[in-house]
Amino acid sequence: MLPIAPSSYHDHVAKRIDPSRLSARAKRDEALALKDEIRRVFEANFRVYGVRKVWRELQREGSTSPAARLPH
Repeated sequence: MLPIAPSSYHDHVAKRIDPSRLSARAKRDEALALKDEIRRVFEANFRVYGVRKVWRELQREGSTSPAARLPH
């Protein structure tokens, strides 16, 4: 068993269940990771994919981000 306070554990679990409880910095970091994935898919497809095709490709790869979070 890990030597951590029960409140720390429960706070961590709550943030995983409800991402709106994350700090502003954690939310920005998550958004930057998504931008990197979008750029990777866009570049891999010769810069011709639009938002719908990029989103569809990310879904095929297992991403759970909603299409509304992709920049239009």
